[in-house]
Amino acid sequence: MPDNTKNSIISKIDEIIQSHSLSVDAQMSSVNDNEIILTHHTSGEQAMLACPMRLGAVIDVALSLEAQAIRQEKIKPINLGDYLFFEEQHLLTAISGDTEIRLTDKEVDIIRALKGAADSQMSREDLLEKVWGYKQELETHTLETHIYRLRQKIEKDPNAPKTLTTIKNGYRLVWS
Repeated sequence: MPDNTKNSIISKIDEIIQSHSLSVDAQMSSVNDNEIILTHHTSGEQAMLACPMRLGAVIDVALSLEAQAIRQEKIKPINLGDYLFFEEQHLLTAISGDTEIRLTDKEVDIIRALKGAADSQMSREDLLEKVWGYKQELETHTLETHIYRLRQKIEKDPNAPKTLTTIKNGYRLVWS
């Protein structure tokens, strides 16, 4: 296959992948001119597609690579203070290995929201909207109650938190 045809195919595939905001790159196989390799940026997982192909098949494979990378990320534990956080299992395990703590759905949702936020911090209003779907004008102590309970589980001294800290009008999660 001529180089200009290869480049135009790869450009079109990259354009389609980017239009779906996926973290996948396309390249021609160095072994076979009739194969395109899709590679996920973070996981490094690859999939091979034979030419000719339907563009819908490219999207399906790219989406599959993205989903697989997300599943792998959720399976890996994350250091959270003195604990390893297993998101999918809703579980904290002490790094020393002597304690396991179950988390509620809302506690995991709070951790997820903070984990996904810039600098792992969010305002009170943004957390209420993200975790509970509450609008900003609502008067509630739901968030504070859940933060209190979560600190009881993850902090050595909940009265002097080091992992789940309070910032001006919000909260910050400190990853170790």
